[in-house]
Amino acid sequence: MSILNPMPFIKLREFDSDGKLLSGGIFYFYEAGTDTPKAVYSDAGGTTSLGSVVTLDSAGSSQIFLGTGNYHVILAVS
Repeated sequence: MSILNPMPFIKLREFDSDGKLLSGGIFYFYEAGTDTPKAVYSDAGGTTSLGSVVTLDSAGSSQIFLGTGNYHVILAVS
C-alpha cells in the first residue's frame, strides 16, 4: 500500500474575498496540463476516493490527500 501526499495543510481552510470562511466552496481536480478529472482521497492510504470534485464544509475546510502525479486545481465559489 502506498501512502498519499496531503495537500499543503492537513486540514485545508479557505476564505472568500471578504475574509469570511468559504462555506460551500468547490475544488475541482484535474490531471496537470489537461481537462481530465483526477481523483483525490479522504485518507492517506488512498482507499476512499472523494472523486475529482470536493465541496468545502461549513467551516470552509476539507481534508484532501492527493494521488501520484501532478494536479491542476481550481477553487470556485458556489
